[in-house]
Amino acid sequence: MPAHHPGFVADRITFLNPGGLPPPLRPEDLKRPHPSKPRNRKIAEALFAVLHVKASGRLTNAEYQRLFQVSKRTASDDLADLERRGVVQAVAETTAGS
Repeated sequence: MPAHHPGFVADRITFLNPGGLPPPLRPEDLKRPHPSKPRNRKIAEALFAVLHVKASGRLTNAEYQRLFQVSKRTASDDLADLERRGVVQAVAETTAGS
């Protein structure tokens, strides 16, 4: 398995990366506000969505569409799949067009 490949465990995802920080970041820069320079935008987007859910306690279809730049149908399908897997829980039914 490549060193950067994510590892999935029941309660977490682990990422191993033997590389360094992208220039000009240094380890000490991580202790204060610094620019975001993700090497893998998809992983960064997924982690951002997790932080959003942790902070707000929810993720609407519209927010999912905006965060992942997907269509309403794709967002609905993805969220339904996550609900079936027990990753998320729907708390309210929506009406057509919402």
